[in-house]
Amino acid sequence: MVDEFDYSNSLWWKLPTSGETGTELTVRELEEMACRQQHQIESQRQLLAAKEQRLRYLKQHDAKHHQVAAEHERLRRLRDRVEAQEQKLRKLRALRGQVDQTKLNNATLSRSMTQSLEEDFFDLVLIIIDVLLTLINTNVTYKSKFMLPHSDYIKLNIKIQPLYLLKVVVVGL
Repeated sequence: MVDEFDYSNSLWWKLPTSGETGTELTVRELEEMACRQQHQIESQRQLLAAKEQRLRYLKQHDAKHHQVAAEHERLRRLRDRVEAQEQKLRKLRALRGQVDQTKLNNATLSRSMTQSLEEDFFDLVLIIIDVLLTLINTNVTYKSKFMLPHSDYIKLNIKIQPLYLLKVVVVGL
């Protein structure tokens, strides 16, 4: 029989030999070797899977750590902003208190000035009435002594009476 298989393109393995004798290994030894290598491959695969899992865990842990750090930084910035706004609010309240106190002081000063001006005006009116009455009395006395008959003096005196009444009304206020 002719072998129709082309061996020129196939791979040939040289069978391993055992030790120094150079004898070829038996099928049983090859199977045991293959089994040991299979176990080694499986244990290395499991070790690789465990290392990959550990790497994923560390990456997740690192990502969570970065996320937590970013969250802490964001919270710190928020606290800083809140603190700055509270400081501004305290300043505004202090300024509002100053404005309210200034308004109160101005209102008190305005009332005091108004009262003082009213009192001064009242005193001025009394002085004007006194001056007018003095002038009129002086004039009436002068006219009554030198120029007017007695009946005209009485008429003039009746005209002066409203000024005295005005003085009584103003002083009575």
